[in-house]
Amino acid sequence: MDIGKAGGGGRERILHAASKLFLSQGYAATSTRDIAHAAGIRQPSLYHHFATKADILHAVALATVEPSLRKAEELASDEKLTPHDRLMGLVDFDVRLLWESDRSSSAFALVAQGTVAEMNGPLDRFSELQGFYRSFIVETSPGWGDLRGDDLVGVIFSMIEGVVFRRAYEQVDVNEVSRQTMAAVARLLTPPKQA
Repeated sequence: MDIGKAGGGGRERILHAASKLFLSQGYAATSTRDIAHAAGIRQPSLYHHFATKADILHAVALATVEPSLRKAEELASDEKLTPHDRLMGLVDFDVRLLWESDRSSSAFALVAQGTVAEMNGPLDRFSELQGFYRSFIVETSPGWGDLRGDDLVGVIFSMIEGVVFRRAYEQVDVNEVSRQTMAAVARLLTPPKQA
């Protein structure tokens, strides 16, 4: 489901509005009344789709991570691709998804806002996505220095998730942003002697 478009049914409008509000003012500071108002619906109508604000955060986070996870699964199953091509394909997909969509929130920013209990499902799916990144990285490069395994995944995720903030203040083409990000990831995976 693409939560990036403001049109569509009530559920999609709620997810779109909540995504923007959670990122701009934070989950804790956003009320269901705020979400309903931003979605252009009455608050009781919101409860027709979601029982609680936590349910909305859960749905927004899942809708945010699912496209990336589907792409990762597709890349992992393509035996024609090298591990490097799989990693770069996923980086390119995620950069474009965050840059081109009308979505204001990244999966990481959303998942980080809920409590562990509220985010069980999205955290599991987010961990799966991280696992794909990890396996593509390990297959591409054994790592070096202090940047190994999860540390390297964290650095790469930070670069990709930063696209949300770059989009807000830079006048640059998404192709250039994707190229820069992939080049930075490739450089990160190159041992110092070869860099």
